[in-house]
Amino acid sequence: IESVIAEYYTPERIAAEIAAPQGWHGWFVAVDDGLVVCAGGGGMIEAGAGEIFVLYLDPTRRREGIGSLLLDAITEQQRADGAREQWVSVEPENAKGLPFYEARGFEARGERPAWGSAPEEGRVSLRLMRRLDNLRQQSILSDAPGLIRRMQFDRHTLVLLVRRPDAPELTDEEAAELQDRHLAFRAD
Repeated sequence: IESVIAEYYTPERIAAEIAAPQGWHGWFVAVDDGLVVCAGGGGMIEAGAGEIFVLYLDPTRRREGIGSLLLDAITEQQRADGAREQWVSVEPENAKGLPFYEARGFEARGERPAWGSAPEEGRVSLRLMRRLDNLRQQSILSDAPGLIRRMQFDRHTLVLLVRRPDAPELTDEEAAELQDRHLAFRAD
């Protein structure tokens, strides 16, 4: 966890991603009453193919449709860029993320080494894909007008999660378990 935070979630890197996203569309966030409750982003991985790179949701806000609305916003951006299919990588043990994506039409298409792990570790991510050609065009404004009235969707706000200085030290196994639990809760 520490190495991932050190490499991908430094304030300098996040500021650069917000100022001039390269290789992706930048951060989409849902803000409710001044608090960020969901953040995600994606980009084009090749002509005609988009990918969801990250999608995090406050676990206390599950089952409100916020994750779906943010996914729809990212999908609309990718469609505007010519995406006809959309990909996402999900850990096989992600008990929240896997059903979330499957319920939205994603199907398993293979595996690859888990993001941030060495191939010799044997950790894998499932590669899920859905066709966008046959997917009903979403309108995040018409599908949930009550939710949109009290939420602000913003492409330039971000929550940076950092480890508290007084947090206990974890073994690699404990850190991996904590990360798995975190990813399971952040997917919907």
